[in-house]
Amino acid sequence: MGNKRPEDYQLKVRTHPCMTAINRLSITSASKMREHEKIIVGYSGITIQTFTFNKSKIVVSSNFDVFNSLLLKLSSPIEIKGNKVLWDSISSSSIIEFLSNYQQDYHNTDFLCSYIYKQNDNNKLNLWNVALVLDSGKKVRAKGKLEGMETMQFLFNINGNILSGGLPARDFYEGLSELSVRGGKNAILD
Repeated sequence: MGNKRPEDYQLKVRTHPCMTAINRLSITSASKMREHEKIIVGYSGITIQTFTFNKSKIVVSSNFDVFNSLLLKLSSPIEIKGNKVLWDSISSSSIIEFLSNYQQDYHNTDFLCSYIYKQNDNNKLNLWNVALVLDSGKKVRAKGKLEGMETMQFLFNINGNILSGGLPARDFYEGLSELSVRGGKNAILD
């Protein structure tokens, strides 16, 4: 092997959008990456979920307001079936505004918003579908300490129509400042 240096080995580390989008993971500091080649990887075909939530009442309240603000900006939904609401042709500017204002520490939303802007420049990701799925059950069905408790009901203004429903409950691991879905998955999509 001799006295070879790292650049002599042509080491390749493949990045993935889920990994580069989170603030908690980087291969090395930027100053140490002098001899690197950047490989571009996109978000196409990727579903990103949040499974870690800040439990500060101020942050939760602010995020709920950001969520309601998004709902108020949406036009008439194309479909309302029970506890499910679907909109189509939503401007990327509404999505970017939501992502920019939603407070969380897991995903690098600046990076994600930048990605959407760049795709918009290529006439892609201009229009989005948005789905809202409310919990229509009266009792929490998720396994864990919340199971069997009454579901908290909220009123949502959907283009002038008031829809009542609960938010899906999960069995969370409770840390000092955050709540995490056990197993790190299935936070939003069932």
